[in-house]
Amino acid sequence: MWHNLLLILCFAALIVPAQAREWYVATTGTDSSASNSGLIATPFQHIWYATSLANPGDDIVLRGGQYHESFYPKGGTAAAWITYRSYTNERATIHATDFQACGVYGASYLALKWIDFTHDDNSGVGLLCQNSANGVPSFHLFIQGCNAYRNGMCGYQFIGSDYVTLTNSNIYNNCNTGQFYNGETLHGSGISLYKMVNSDGTGGTHNQITRCSVWGNIETTAPGGHSDGNGIIVDTCLDTNGAYTEVSNNTCHDNGARGIHAFMSGSVSIHDNVCYHDFQDPTIPVIGETTAIGVPMAAAFWIYFANNTDDQGQQLQPYVSYANHIFWNGSQVPGT
Repeated sequence: MWHNLLLILCFAALIVPAQAREWYVATTGTDSSASNSGLIATPFQHIWYATSLANPGDDIVLRGGQYHESFYPKGGTAAAWITYRSYTNERATIHATDFQACGVYGASYLALKWIDFTHDDNSGVGLLCQNSANGVPSFHLFIQGCNAYRNGMCGYQFIGSDYVTLTNSNIYNNCNTGQFYNGETLHGSGISLYKMVNSDGTGGTHNQITRCSVWGNIETTAPGGHSDGNGIIVDTCLDTNGAYTEVSNNTCHDNGARGIHAFMSGSVSIHDNVCYHDFQDPTIPVIGETTAIGVPMAAAFWIYFANNTDDQGQQLQPYVSYANHIFWNGSQVPGT
């Protein structure tokens, strides 16, 4: 009997999941395989090294400083997210060495907190979220307090993702050097959501951009002419199952084009934002601070604006509704 009990206990020990832990990284650290490495007193030097060791439920904690590397986070599970964050009362800044400072490629159940993304040469994207090389999309991404600045294209660009939340972040002075990449001309805005998907077929709020400050995102040397430079754009996001994107409680100002723009999209709620002094790019016609263009002529694709404060008015189109706005330097602009 004791032999059987011992076998049962040994088997149980094998299936107990590893305890979540914190992996520390510092610019003065060392990438070492020693058993005591990655502790607060013996941190790693590179984020990618800590990423290679992380498991679901782990935190990767960055001590304050300037990190000259691009990194590609690992995702967790629904029950055990992986979190990348700056150490308490410190801030880590990622200076990109690749097209993106942070590339989220097929990683889900991922949180990023209090980390900054920038390019020293004013190129690329701060954070780029898209499918992995084998087509796996990214779902359930929570970003808090992560600033993106001096990136030549977008501060944040989400492509084909779902359940994305970006909150309490500053996105500024991006997209002023739009460029050729992978054989095509790319234009940028402060925050861009492009062809977002409905991963589970359910309705309700799927994506949220909230409580962000977005300014100074102006196209100046974009090849092929200027077309973007918006504060926030929801671009070609269409879903007929009731999933919608919420853009709320943001402040957008001094961007090249619109403050907040929905382009060829539906099921978007834009409310309680403040937009002013945008259209700083003289090549972009002034058509309204909060706008919707190319909305499909179907009731399933709606755009709802409410409680926004604007100084340039808005553009009106079918299936676009406005309520309770304050204008201080303009009026509603009829759509065409």
